[in-house]
Amino acid sequence: MSRLRSLVRPIYRRFVRSAVYQGLRRRWILTRFRKVDRHVVEAGGAKVTFSTEDAFSKTWFFPRYARGRLHEAHVTEHLIDRLRSSRCFADVGALVGYYACLAAKLCPRARVHAFEMDSDNVALLLRNVELNALDNVAVVEAAVADRLGTLRYAARSGGGGIFKLASFGTRIDPAKLRDVKTVSLDEHFAGGPGPDLVKIDVEGAEMLVLRGMERLLTEVRPRIFVEVHPNTIQGFGAKADDVLELLEAHGYRCRQVSPAPGHPLDPVDRPIRHNVMLYAEPAHRS
Repeated sequence: MSRLRSLVRPIYRRFVRSAVYQGLRRRWILTRFRKVDRHVVEAGGAKVTFSTEDAFSKTWFFPRYARGRLHEAHVTEHLIDRLRSSRCFADVGALVGYYACLAAKLCPRARVHAFEMDSDNVALLLRNVELNALDNVAVVEAAVADRLGTLRYAARSGGGGIFKLASFGTRIDPAKLRDVKTVSLDEHFAGGPGPDLVKIDVEGAEMLVLRGMERLLTEVRPRIFVEVHPNTIQGFGAKADDVLELLEAHGYRCRQVSPAPGHPLDPVDRPIRHNVMLYAEPAHRS
């Protein structure tokens, strides 16, 4: 039986990653949840409503969060604990605004800066901000990097979701190429107080974001949640462990947020081989 499982498992994994399976799954979700145009998230005593009128939002929220489950519950719970004392939160890679809207609702006196690079996602993000009447969210349509400039990327079919740099490969439909301005966090926050809490989820561009916030790392010392993507970070000329080395060089202590029961903060497994959410804070903090 164990031999049969070992033979079937890789076949099953290839199938669920295939375009055929993804297409069937998408069709089922859009049919099953066609009449559901709102999704309510309750966390930390806050209630946030998200629009699910569009196809991407439906497939992002459903079915995995249909019964009250939290997106990345282990991350959400740790983030909520630290948001309560936050005055300025930067959500880098905001997508539809899950973390940004939750932060704004939990901390109405705090300022939330939501950075999103894709215009389709920005429209969804703005809709969710408006739906919750949040006046403390600043939406920034830009890719966060290490300098001002322009980035070309390829959008995923159907709008919304994950993107690739145009340089990642040669088989890219020119119709999917888009240009977006880039901004560094150091430049964005140069004229005012910087964030005391930052969440970074940029599908491999982690080092670009961190190199563009070295002043903040030195002077402001924000607490940071950063998801590290070992496979895609290589496309940006970096390695996963470079994230650890940069943060530790600035006097940060890094731990990984575990999805295990209780969601402990564990020592980081090195080298980093799989996607992991790191929590980094100045070493003098507990």
